[in-house]
Amino acid sequence: MPAFEHHDDRGEKGIALNRMTHGEPDKEGSLRTGEKIVTLSSRSKPLSRRGRSNIAFRVIGDHSHGWAEAAVSWGGTVEAITHKVHDNHLIRSTFNLPRSIHVSKALLPPFASSPWNGILLGTIQDDDDADDVGALFEAWQPLIAIIALPSHLSRHKRSVYSCFKSGPLNHVGYLRKDMKVRHTEVGGVTESVWHFVHLNRIEGGLPKGAIMMAPQFSRPLQTALDDTQGAIRGRTVVLEPPDKELSPRGDTVITGYASMKNKFSRSPIYDATKLAPDIGRLPVNKQLIWVEANSIFLKRGKVVRPTNVPEVCAIWDYEGKLESEGWSNPLKGAILASRLRSPPAKMLRSLVFSAGDALLPDHTHINLINDELRAGRTTDIPFSPLEVNSSTRVKAAQADNAEVDLSQWAEPGESPRIAKAR
Repeated sequence: MPAFEHHDDRGEKGIALNRMTHGEPDKEGSLRTGEKIVTLSSRSKPLSRRGRSNIAFRVIGDHSHGWAEAAVSWGGTVEAITHKVHDNHLIRSTFNLPRSIHVSKALLPPFASSPWNGILLGTIQDDDDADDVGALFEAWQPLIAIIALPSHLSRHKRSVYSCFKSGPLNHVGYLRKDMKVRHTEVGGVTESVWHFVHLNRIEGGLPKGAIMMAPQFSRPLQTALDDTQGAIRGRTVVLEPPDKELSPRGDTVITGYASMKNKFSRSPIYDATKLAPDIGRLPVNKQLIWVEANSIFLKRGKVVRPTNVPEVCAIWDYEGKLESEGWSNPLKGAILASRLRSPPAKMLRSLVFSAGDALLPDHTHINLINDELRAGRTTDIPFSPLEVNSSTRVKAAQADNAEVDLSQWAEPGESPRIAKAR
């Protein structure tokens, strides 16, 4: 997610406006037609991956595969991934991840040393997850720990799982930040809501911008779907109207129900102009949701169809169609199941990227708020060390005031007055 902030000419936050008026530049700027004023904070500088591999991550639990993908996509080194039931042995090579180990081995050397100046990531969905996170948190004493808890857990359960006094995270010396994040707040297309606990033992703590990235604009489910998909062929689909007693719940709208002929189970059809449900909470046989969506095969109206695995990955904020080319069906199913056990990817990336940036040697996050804002022009982009040390051996052409014969562009029957004007 880009970390751009838009400002107007007075430095106040707002929508970036074109400084051109009817194709002519204003008095202050010399931007050409089509260029816009974009004010960038120092965080939007081009970031190198140099140094990121020195930031270590450890991922805990059967419901935490998404954390590992986020850490790898940022450029960090995933030292360990633990499991009790769901290992990653089938899918790990797809994402260049280490082979997951049983949680009992993570309590032994070389991982047992503490304090550990890395980032601990985990998801707590049940008692086993809570026990594992608590034991490894105590054993490792990480520099930063980020724990996710689903919203369907009761407030009492969440308190027990994450409370300093009675839960597994009973540790003194950490600064704590609790957050409730909606998927739509980070640019997602589902109603998923998660709670996060952010702990760190960094002296002085971290500024707000170093914990999570800024909110993003919301968007509908249609933006995550493949509009080149048409209706199902060769199979009879039975459509039913929505229940009259059923009222729209939140931003999810059910337009009806669909079922295959001679099958008793039916699936709700979701309006693609709204949001998708929290797919991670649906039964496995209902996760490929039905949608009423746009299609290039219909000039008017919409098509009713089930989604496929790449589309559900895209709904959960992954690349989906492009990345899944070449994946076998068993691999697609295993990856989808692993991803849906974790929070949506945009939530994870927002937290992981911010935590990783906070531990980079240059500490650029410290001065984010007070940095002087700069106009988004090419002259404001700093040179990298490699560019500074390079020399451009280009010889500038010198003006010699030589006359140029312009008669070749003369029009037939051109008068001297027109020729002079030309």
